[in-house]
Amino acid sequence: MAEFAVVELGAVLGMSSVAASYLLGEALALRHRLPRVWAAVLGGDAVVWRARKIAHACLGLSLEAAEIVDRRVAGRINTITPGALKKLVAAAIAQADPARAQADAEAAAKARGVYVSQSDEAGTKRIWVRAAAGAVIRFDATIDDLARALKALGDTDSLNQRRAKAIDWIADPAAAHQLIEVARHLATTQATPDKADASDTAARRVARARPVRRR
Repeated sequence: MAEFAVVELGAVLGMSSVAASYLLGEALALRHRLPRVWAAVLGGDAVVWRARKIAHACLGLSLEAAEIVDRRVAGRINTITPGALKKLVAAAIAQADPARAQADAEAAAKARGVYVSQSDEAGTKRIWVRAAAGAVIRFDATIDDLARALKALGDTDSLNQRRAKAIDWIADPAAAHQLIEVARHLATTQATPDKADASDTAARRVARARPVRRR
C-alpha cells in the first residue's frame, strides 16, 4: 500500500487522515480476519458501523482467536441491540483469548478513579467517576434517595437539580441519613395530625440545615 494512501483516502472521503486510517484498518480486518462478518456486510445482513465495531474490537487478536469471534457473532449482528452485540463480542473475545480478556480487565481496573474539573465562571465543577459497576449503582441509588427526600421535604427544584444537591449531603453521611429518615417518617405519619405537625417541624429543620463541611 502506498505511503500516502491514507491521506489521499481521507481527502476523497472528506475525513481526517486518522479517521481514514481507522476505516481502512477495519475494512482490511473485516476482509481478511473476519470473513463471515464481511460476507454478512456484503449480503446486506450486517450494517457497516456494527461490523466496524466488531473489527475494531478484534484488531489485537490472533487470526485463530479472530476466527472464533467471527464464527460466534456473524449470524447475529443485526438481530440484537448494540449493547447486546457489544456483550456478545466481549464474551467471544474472552473465549477466544482468555489472557487478553484478563489483561483488559486488569487495565480497566487500574483506570478507575474520581476526577474533578476546575471551577467554571458560574462556580460549577464537573466530576467523573470510573469505579466498579456495583459501587456506581449503589452511589446512584443513594443520590436518587436523597433527591426524593428533598422533594418530600418541599424542595421544588427539578430532579437533576436535586440530584446535584444530593452530592452536598453525601459529603456528610450522618446528615444524609437523617434527611432520608425524616422524609420516610414524614411519609408514614401524614394521617395523624399531631405526628404530622411534629414531622413537619423536623422536616423544615433538616431541610434548612446545611451538611457539615469536613476539612
